[in-house]
Amino acid sequence: MEELTSDECFWYWAKLPTIKKAIGGRRLFALELSAGVGIVTQEFARWGWEVLTDHVDIMNIQFKDIGGVPDFIFASPRCFTNSVMAGENDKIANAMYSKLMYIMEWAKTYNPHVIFVIDNPPKGLLQKMRLMQEKVMFLGIKGVHVNFCQWGGMEKETTALLTNSEELPGIVGSCPFFGSSHAVSPREDSEASSEIPQALAEEIAECVHTYFYRMKIRNQPAVGLSPENIKKFDGDLELIENGKDISG
Repeated sequence: MEELTSDECFWYWAKLPTIKKAIGGRRLFALELSAGVGIVTQEFARWGWEVLTDHVDIMNIQFKDIGGVPDFIFASPRCFTNSVMAGENDKIANAMYSKLMYIMEWAKTYNPHVIFVIDNPPKGLLQKMRLMQEKVMFLGIKGVHVNFCQWGGMEKETTALLTNSEELPGIVGSCPFFGSSHAVSPREDSEASSEIPQALAEEIAECVHTYFYRMKIRNQPAVGLSPENIKKFDGDLELIENGKDISG
C-alpha cells in the first residue's frame, strides 16, 4: 500500500466534501452518471445528500452500482456520443441515450418528484434524437442555455442543461469578459469536454435542495424495491444493450 506524507493526507482530506447531517426525515439521494470528478454530487453532499463516490458509467450500469432509487440525477454523457462529434458512434450513442432515458423513467416511476439535469452542448445530437423528442412530454424536459464564463469559467463554452425542474430555468449569471476574448473551449477544439464550473454546480445543488426542502420531500419514505424489481431493472438494461426495444 502506498504511504502518503502528512501534506498529501491533508490535501486528500481537504478535498472531501463536508457532510451536513439532514435534520429530520431521510437522506436524499443524488446520482451522477458518466461523471468526471463528480463536481455536482460533491455539492449535493455538502447539503447532506447521499451520493456515490465511485464513477458510474451509464454504459455498464447495474442496480448494484447505485443501490437505490435516486431523487436527483445529473448526467453528462460522453461528448462523442451526443454531440456533433458522434459520427460513426451512432450505435453507441443510441444505446447510451436509451439507457439514460430508461433510468430516468424508472426513477420517475418510483419517485415522481425526481429532478434530472442533462449536460449537453446546444448543437448536440441528444436534443435532436427521435427518442428524445418522444420523451419530452412524459419527462417534462426543457432546455436552459448557460455560458461557462458566466459561472467562473475562462472559456465561453455554451451548454444546454436539459431539465424537468421548474426552478433551474431561472438561473442567471454575468460574463466577466464583456465581449473580449475568451479561452478556447475544449468542446471546440477536441473530443474533450470540460467540467461544468464549480459555481454552476453549487447553484444547481442549492436550487434543487431548496425546492426539495420546501416540498418536504425528505419526509417521504425511501422506496423499497423487491428482488423482482431489481432483476427487471438489470434485465431491461441488458436488453437495451443488445439493441432490443422494451417499450410497451
